[in-house]
Amino acid sequence: MAEKLIISNTDNYNKNFEFSDTKTYVGRYVELINEYMLYVVENMIIQDDAYLLFLIQRGVETIMHSFKFLLMYTKNLELTVFQCKKALYYYIEFIGQISDVSLQHTYLQLNSKDATLFVYKKTIYDINNVYRKTFIQSNNDKQFLNSISNIIVLFNATLFHLLQKDRLKYSKKESIIHFAIDRATSITDKLFNKKNYFLTDRKTELCLFVFRIFQTYDIDTIKYSNICEIFIKKLRKYAENEIPDVQILLKEKLYNNTSINNLQEMSALRYINWILHPL
Repeated sequence: MAEKLIISNTDNYNKNFEFSDTKTYVGRYVELINEYMLYVVENMIIQDDAYLLFLIQRGVETIMHSFKFLLMYTKNLELTVFQCKKALYYYIEFIGQISDVSLQHTYLQLNSKDATLFVYKKTIYDINNVYRKTFIQSNNDKQFLNSISNIIVLFNATLFHLLQKDRLKYSKKESIIHFAIDRATSITDKLFNKKNYFLTDRKTELCLFVFRIFQTYDIDTIKYSNICEIFIKKLRKYAENEIPDVQILLKEKLYNNTSINNLQEMSALRYINWILHPL
């Protein structure tokens, strides 16, 4: 079994993606980040709250890049997940060796880069070099990976906001991390329906745009999560050719003080209905 999960062996590379739906790939990525965050709770001992958040985010980004590159070249999901699981443990163990509370912040920043580089040497850099040089990506594969990437970026952005907004503290990291993971996962799941149909790339990108505006508003994480989930549900009803009009309307509604005031006064459902009215 181990032989089938070696990165450098091109016999483990698939010509085609094993699954046709993006949810399978996104789901495995979300599981990886869940595992990483739980391992953070148990093993990352950084008592400076700002640098705890910084190191957590860098770890997520490191795993994301490893996941995307391995999947692109190998098209082998099991190999990708197996190697990324090793990567997340490499990262935290590396940080653990240099995270003494007496160390300067600049030292931690520098060595978190070293931790990321160490992970890449164990994953991305092991991709067969001959294969890499002759690798050609089809337009269909590029589009498929772009769809996966868009959803992963949305998941990460939501997770980071929830951690930041709840002011991640070392003393309360377990409860805050569990809440952030649960809500980010729930929001991401809403991108798919029961048949694994996901929002088009244009709609997913619009969600990310709108969510980032919501992040600038002074609202708690529960209301933020609720309006994100309701927005996704409402966006489903629009045809693809209606999205440009939706974008114009949202820019008019969201970039003014009325939007902020209404969000404070309205329920999540009523607010989303307002920003999408009259379309």
